Amino acid sequence: MVSVKGANKEETKDKLIQQFEQVLLKSEYSEPFNQLIDQLVDSIQNLVGDKLVDSLIKLVNAFNQNSKDENDKVYYILAAFLFVMNKELKVKDQTCLELAITLLDKSTTVNPKYMDALNLLVAVYDILSQDSSNSNKQMYFTSKKSEFTNYIKSLQNGEDVKLPKTSLSKYEKSLYEKEKGTEFFKKGDWKQAMYHYHCARNYVIGLFGLDPTNEANAKQLNIVLLNNLALCNTKLGKNERAVQLLDQVLKEEPNNVKALFRRGKAQTLLKCYGAAQDDLEAALRISPDDKEIARELKVLEIASKSYRANEAKVYAKMFEDS
Repeated sequence: MVSVKGANKEETKDKLIQQFEQVLLKSEYSEPFNQLIDQLVDSIQNLVGDKLVDSLIKLVNAFNQNSKDENDKVYYILAAFLFVMNKELKVKDQTCLELAITLLDKSTTVNPKYMDALNLLVAVYDILSQDSSNSNKQMYFTSKKSEFTNYIKSLQNGEDVKLPKTSLSKYEKSLYEKEKGTEFFKKGDWKQAMYHYHCARNYVIGLFGLDPTNEANAKQLNIVLLNNLALCNTKLGKNERAVQLLDQVLKEEPNNVKALFRRGKAQTLLKCYGAAQDDLEAALRISPDDKEIARELKVLEIASKSYRANEAKVYAKMFEDS
């Protein structure tokens, strides 16, 4: 294991370089790698544990964003860096490896036949597949290891095969479908919008192996899609379905103002006035200056009064007839 705390800077740097040379790196990667090592040693001389991982990830992200040569090799170097640091620091947190997967996904998307990146991806999946703390994740990583191993063999045999889909590629496809749905929504084509939002959800649900940033983004995207699907259903007069979708949103985010407002509006149309009032008042408490919520509460009040007045007339007539 490489020790970084309290060590001489050059000694630490030399040890890290030796580890990379032994495990992964070729001479063609030496220049950008040395830049990364210099920054790493400066930033983590006195850090250990979780703080070290945080520093490492911030460093990789900054290096990635500021690189003038963002191509398959840059992504591979960053992923290799994370892979070796995770191994040498014996970090139990999977964050480094999940970020490595994201970078390797990008690398192999640029160059689907990049063998260094593909072999490293298999190695990362192999490590993650050995973690039995989450059986669903374990099955996913085992499956991906097998898919990419077979893909590499096919390439080596000269076969024309497509790169296996990864969680990152599915997430990006979900974003694409969501944008297509929004295009149709703006045109007033609720059915086509709903179709693309459904497609987007099919891609974004149940993703494993995303780095923390993309994982959070995927969860938020699912919330947005549920909200959008609910709105489409309301536009098509399917208010019960809209309520069901918004229930899912509010289970995850009880203070989601948009979901509270839309569910309140749908409840009004379903003549569930008590439930509608609860939702709209909750939304107004969270967003007291929202004029649209205030207007919907007035609509609810008028509809509720009209409904009660009609009920009173019906009951009065029943007594008259008896």
